[in-house]
This record gives sequence, C-alpha cells and structure tokens, in this order.
Amino acid sequence: MQWTLYKRRSTGGRLVANILLGVLGFFAATGLVIGAVAAGLEKSSSAGGFIGVSLVGIGVMWAYLPALSGFSDNTLQPRQFTLLPLRAEPLARALFLASLIGIPVPLTALAVLSIVGYAAARAPVTLVLAVPAAVLTLVLIVALSRVISVALSQAARTRRAREAALLLFVAGFCALYAGQFLLNGAIAAAGDGLGIVTVIPFAWGIAAVERAAHGEWMLGVAAVLGLAALDAALLAGWQRLIRRAFAGTIPLPSPSRGRRTRRGYLRGGWRASPRGAVVARELSLWGGDIRRRYQLLSPIAFAVMSGVLPLFLENFPFDARWGAWMVLLMAVMAALNLYGLDGKSFWHIALIPRAASADVRGRQLSWALVVTPVAVLPVVVVRAFGGAGFDRAAVPVAVTVSMIGVGAGLIAFASAAAPYPVPEARKMMSFSTRNSSSGAAIGWAFGAMGVLVLTTVPCALLAALLPGALEWLGALAAAAIGAIFWWSLGRKAIARLRDRPDLIQYAVTRA
Repeated sequence: MQWTLYKRRSTGGRLVANILLGVLGFFAATGLVIGAVAAGLEKSSSAGGFIGVSLVGIGVMWAYLPALSGFSDNTLQPRQFTLLPLRAEPLARALFLASLIGIPVPLTALAVLSIVGYAAARAPVTLVLAVPAAVLTLVLIVALSRVISVALSQAARTRRAREAALLLFVAGFCALYAGQFLLNGAIAAAGDGLGIVTVIPFAWGIAAVERAAHGEWMLGVAAVLGLAALDAALLAGWQRLIRRAFAGTIPLPSPSRGRRTRRGYLRGGWRASPRGAVVARELSLWGGDIRRRYQLLSPIAFAVMSGVLPLFLENFPFDARWGAWMVLLMAVMAALNLYGLDGKSFWHIALIPRAASADVRGRQLSWALVVTPVAVLPVVVVRAFGGAGFDRAAVPVAVTVSMIGVGAGLIAFASAAAPYPVPEARKMMSFSTRNSSSGAAIGWAFGAMGVLVLTTVPCALLAALLPGALEWLGALAAAAIGAIFWWSLGRKAIARLRDRPDLIQYAVTRA
C-alpha cells in the first residue's frame, strides 16, 4: 500500500523535485562518507568530532523535518486502520517497515556508512563495532522521527495543544539553528572535539570506533549497547503508540473554532464594503485558523533568527540587514495556496463572480497587513540595539516595499492558478500545509523565488549604490515595481476566478 501510494504521488513536478533532491542528497551523503574516510586517515579526534556533528545534524533534521515539511503525512497513518479487525503489534511493525519506503531512508543509510568509512580508515579492526553501530544509528534516526510524528499527532488533539506544539517547534528550531554554530565553535576550540558530541546518541557510533581505536574496547561496546537499548525503547514506544490508537484511549479532536463573542463587532465602517468584509474575514482567519498559523511558522522562525539571535551570538552567519528579505520570502512561499485553505467553502465565491475582485484584493491587503510587522520588527530591533545603525535605511525599505508588493501579486495569482487541497488540522500529523501540492504548485514556488530575486535585487542595489538622498530612488523604484505586480497579478487572479471557478473548486476538494 505504501509503495502504491508513493508511486501515485511521485508524478509531474513532485517527481522532478524528488529526483533533484535525491541527486543532491546522494552527493551530500557521498561527500560525508569521503570526509569520514579522510578524517579516519588523519587519526584526529577533532576530525572525528566533525563527522559526529554531521550525524547529529542528520538526526536532528529527521526529528524535525517530518513534522515541519509534511513528510510524515505522506506515509500510512495508524488512524486509517483503527476500524479494521487487526492486531496492533503486527500492524505497528508493518507500518514502521512501510515508512522506510522513499528516498530519505536510502540517503540516510548512505550517510550513516560514514561510520564504517571512518572505522576502515582509522583502524580496520574496529569494523566489528562500526557495522552494527551504523545499522543501529540508522534505526535510531528513523525510529525517533516516527515516534515524534505519531506522538505529536496524538498529543495535539485540541487547538491549544496544537498552538503549544507550534510554539515549541519554533523555539526548538531557533535554538538548534543557533546551537550548531556554538557546537562547531566549541569543537574547533577544544582539543578533543569528539568528547563534546559523544553526549548525543547520534554520534555514539563514531565514539565507539574512536574508543576502540584507543584500546578502550569496553567503552566502545558500551556505546553500541547503548544504541541498541535506545532503539529497543523507541520501537517499544512506537508499538505502544499504535496500541493506544487501537485501544481508543486517544481523546477526540476538538473543533478548531472556539466560542467567539460578537460583542463590539460592528458591521459598519470599513467592514461594510465588500473588500472590507474580506479583509476582516481574512484577518480573523490568520489569527484563528491553526493552519494559517502553520504557514507563519517559517517567517516567524526567520524573524527570530534575524532579529534576536544576532544580538546574542558573535560572528552569526546571517546578516541581519537582509532579515526582511528572508522573512518575506518565507511568507510568500507559505501563502501561495490561499484558496486551498478554503476547501469546500470556496463555492461561496464561485457562485458570485462579481465578488472575485473584492475577494482577491482583500486577501492581498490582509496578507500584507499580517506579514509586514513580522518582516519589519527584526530589522528595527537589530538596527536599534545591535549596533548596525540606521545608515542606508533606504536599502531595507526598498527590499520590504518591493517584496510586499510583488509577493501580494504572486500569492493571489498562484492561489488561483495552482491551488491544491489542504486537510483539516485534526487530520494532519505535521505542521505543513503543502502535502498535496501538485507539480504546478511546486513550479510556482520556484518561479516565485526567481521573480522575487529579479525584482528586489535591482531596487536594493539602486538604494545601496546611489549617494546621499538619491538612495531613496531605490525605494521609489521598489514601490513602483511592487504596485505594478500587485495590480497586474491580482487582475489575472480575478480573471481566473471569474472564468474558471469550477477548476479551482475541483482542485481544492479533490482529496
């Protein structure tokens, strides 16, 4: 079943993306193996420490990315079998084995062979520990990822729980991103870099080889046995989670909407116009729909990394002056499927062609109102408190204005041209809303990145290179370009809504 599901989903643009990612992953994993062999020949604990850090990075990505990217939603889910007369234990083993199908697991297995390569070059006799350690490390990485995904789907059954999990993942992602630079700096400064990473189980395979190479075979065997114990605990936890799903002890998911008070709500003023009504509705959805908050996950994370972390970390490898560019890029990528979030309720728009203009313009304006503070705040914080100053302020202004205008046009046109269905939050095992994206949607994502670069860079260069007050010509050019894209692409989206609403309705409800 999993193989059939994988083949049916690997078509068109998704297949091309899988092939490209597979090729890049293959070269990266091969490079890690070659680097491990070189580190083994160097016979340096510090070099082995960097290989251990690489394995730790792979393990952390496996722990986080399935929940962030939606990869966990592409596998068979336990809830799909709870009504069948099946035993939980055999099904748990079958689901775990089925989840190994796909490109990520073979690439991870190739990367984990770096333990074997390191042992072969460091001391061939340690291969007796390296081979089982590599297998156990692979099982540890995959099992931890699966347990986190299922546990998250069972724990986040209420709206508050999903919001808490979302905040936890944002904080964890930012902490891990900053921690990797601190860890690399500590390894470079320490004489024994391997001793620093051995506290993390993903590096225990390298640690076992290194200890055995120094004649400390008992410590090496203990590290391998520790990996085996962790694997056994994770697999037992996996079976327990599956058994819990079959036993019916998981609380039913609560509805996404809580009780809302209408006190103080006025239909007059700006809300009385068609466009104002759309803006009010969209702003309410951005604040109330948990799936919209999922879409803000990456912009908020990059806002923290560009606006907060540079204040506390020296030599941070991210120029905060370009923080708005990254935040807005992530915000545009996240909002290219607004009509997919409507789902079956899209027919309300499809039945009233005259409402297309107000709907598109209202969505554009509400998106800009939501993402502008997220993009501006980190730039202001870093320039005010980080010593960057407000010189050449026209550059971030030009970048922000251009990307908001162009991005508003892109999200409107892409949402109408390449929509795809988004499941309800209670049926999702991840924070991703892009699991059902089509090849056209993937193409739109890459195309939008290119358009943003081509329209933003000239304005930024103009603001950066012109002397004195002339630098603000770059901001004026950015405003003109943003306005053109906002209006023209929005007009194309309106025409699409009026001409073929049936295609959009089918696309967002076909799941």
